[in-house]
Order: sequence, then structure tokens, then C-alpha cells
Amino acid sequence: HFLDSEISQASPAYYHELLTFGRLLQQRNTLLKRIREHHAALALLAPWDPQLAASAAKPTKKRHEAVKKLHMLANLMQRKISGSKENLSLTYEIHGLEEVTENLETWYNKKLEERHELDILRGVTSIGPHRDDLAIAVNGIDLRAYGSQGQQRTGALALKLAELEFLRSETGEYPILLLDDVMSELDASRREALLAFLQREHIQTISTATDAAYFPREDFGTGYHVED
Repeated sequence: HFLDSEISQASPAYYHELLTFGRLLQQRNTLLKRIREHHAALALLAPWDPQLAASAAKPTKKRHEAVKKLHMLANLMQRKISGSKENLSLTYEIHGLEEVTENLETWYNKKLEERHELDILRGVTSIGPHRDDLAIAVNGIDLRAYGSQGQQRTGALALKLAELEFLRSETGEYPILLLDDVMSELDASRREALLAFLQREHIQTISTATDAAYFPREDFGTGYHVED
């Protein structure tokens, strides 16, 4: 969902491809259930495979390319925030595929055909970009399973800052950055690194916090105090 949201902001064509894939996926899943309940013939399934394979390959390829760029940007941000103590890596995990070494459309078509029996039994399509994931690690540690809360927050922040740079590279300008109570979960050195980056790059930012002391008193935007 993170990748889809980000890439769609930069590429309306990608968003259209997602919608097309979603419609095909829904129609194929409906047919799978009808076949399972003996309300439709098995032979009706075969024509859907090449259509879905061609549609699935497009967003998968775009996501894979985007993650390559995000990986470099996010690691750069992680090192800035952590004072060069941590390296962050991003990996796009294609469900059922170890490495992209072949034509994705051909691979999807083959896998869809191989999984006919399983898909009919479950009533859903078991292969495609809807089953993929994004792996995030800091210094080789999988943040989804083993990262501390602080590491997870810093990793998420680095990813959002990388998103800023990605969108600027795609559209030519930074979007507005919204930060909701991020400062309280960063130590002083990481807060200073984050604020210095926002000032240096002139990124328009709206940030909430429970303590005004998290921000410099001078030359740092406009502050509002909200009660009740």
C-alpha cells in the first residue's frame, strides 16, 4: 500500500494499471468461486491467465524499480538521522519468486496455470502483486520481526524522508511533509539531524509535538499552542 500510494502520486499511468489489475483480479476470483461451487466450467479459467499475467507484470516491474531507488535514498536518510551508525535496506519481495531473472509476464502466466487447483480450492488468486511485500532491515536486522520500537520509528521516518526525495525526483518538487508527534520518539541527536535536514532542504513541514522544547526557539517556522 505504501508503494502504491507513493508511485501513484508520481505516475497517474501506474494508478490506472493498478485499477485494471484490481478489476481483473476481482473477476478471476469470482470465477474461481463459481467453479468451486460447480456453477461454471473449469475451461472458462484458462483465458483469464494471460490477461491477468500481462496486467500483473506492469505494477510489479514499476514497484521493483521504485524500491531500487528508494533503497539508496532511505539508507542515506537513515545514516543522516543516526549519525552514520545505521544502514537501512529495502527489498521488494515478489511472492513465489526469489529473484527477477526472467520475463515477469511469462512467469506469472506459468504460475497462474500451475495454481489452478489451489486457487479453485481457496476461491482466490494466490499469485500476483497483491501478495508481494516490502522488507525493511537495519544493520541486517528485519525491522518487522526483530527491530526495537526506536529502530522501527527511525526506519519509518527514513522511509518517509526517502519518499520526499523520490517524489521530488519524479515530479520536480517536494510535497508537504506531515509529522505527527515524531519528535518525542527520537533522541536529541536524531531530532537535531531531522530538523537540520528539513531546514537545509527548505521542506514545507507541519509537525505536532507535546513539548515546544523539541524545536529551536529562533528561526524555525511558526509555532501554535493548542489547548483543549
